[in-house]
Amino acid sequence: SQKIIIVLSYIPVLGLPFSLTNAVLQCGKAAQSNSIADEVDAGLSVAMCIMDVVTAPFIVGSLVTIPAKVTAETGVKLTAKTVFCDASKPLLVAVGKEFGKGGIVAMSGGDSLVLRKFLLSERRFSSPSKQENNANDFCRDCVDTFDTLIYLILDGIIEVGIINTCDDVCDYVTAKSGSAVLYAICAVGCDALGINEFIKIAKEVDLDPIYFCESLKICPINDNGDAKFKSFSILPSHAPVYSTFVIDFTYESVNGTGSGQLLVNIQTIDYVEILSTFLIESLKPGRYAERITVDASPDPTCDPSIEECEQWYPGVYNVTIMIYNGECGSHHPHSQVYDMVKGSFRID
Repeated sequence: SQKIIIVLSYIPVLGLPFSLTNAVLQCGKAAQSNSIADEVDAGLSVAMCIMDVVTAPFIVGSLVTIPAKVTAETGVKLTAKTVFCDASKPLLVAVGKEFGKGGIVAMSGGDSLVLRKFLLSERRFSSPSKQENNANDFCRDCVDTFDTLIYLILDGIIEVGIINTCDDVCDYVTAKSGSAVLYAICAVGCDALGINEFIKIAKEVDLDPIYFCESLKICPINDNGDAKFKSFSILPSHAPVYSTFVIDFTYESVNGTGSGQLLVNIQTIDYVEILSTFLIESLKPGRYAERITVDASPDPTCDPSIEECEQWYPGVYNVTIMIYNGECGSHHPHSQVYDMVKGSFRID
């Protein structure tokens, strides 16, 4: 399967105030007209994704309700990184930080706007085995549908206007999505928190899926959790290109775990990033075994003019696996690194 990655860069030059809203509107217009000169391949799917952003919460006027993962300080580049979008679904990007009141921040005029589109083949990892330790699949549903649910909640706030009850927003979510799962998550979360707190959380500028679902009391929280690797192996230790490497590892938890992630990162010879994360639902105390396979074969469908293509050149490939409480890299409560293990394999 393939996803679209959009990287939006706003590069300041002089020193005048600028509006993030205007930058995004410019970007959307460029995608529609396919007219930006700097590295733009704005096909139909890209235009659809951009317009989802522009016509939804981006033009609200307050950065609190603008869903964009951005970094901004005076005189530095504003960039939205690794925005994952499927042309058939609404695009949502988790927000990075609030810059100032009214969506205005002291940045630069005389700027250049760059929009890049990449097509990324999902990396050839097998998924670890699904934990049978608990039946909390509702947490997984909440995390998996996070992007769409937040998009529809914020869109509903704009469209409906005054929202007094959970039914006001959750009925809108159902009408727009036709999804019983989205309605259930919306209703359960909103009923647990109350409408005001529910909307407040949805508007937070830097939500991540696990923290959001924990806030809705759908994903369990365990701040006393732990996990330690007990064994780790990669077989074969070396093999030619087109081989499959098997990564086996076990980890043990004394106090159980919170809702978190397993991160797998492979450092390649040609610096093409190979990284994937997998949801780990809250686990009971015990020992758990996982297996991940890596297909070290060049992807015949990969187009180097559009994306970086891993060729699996001869050499040593360093592998890092990390277990997190919460989402990897999150600064929200209930987030920490449980443990990390490293190894390597060699392609002859």
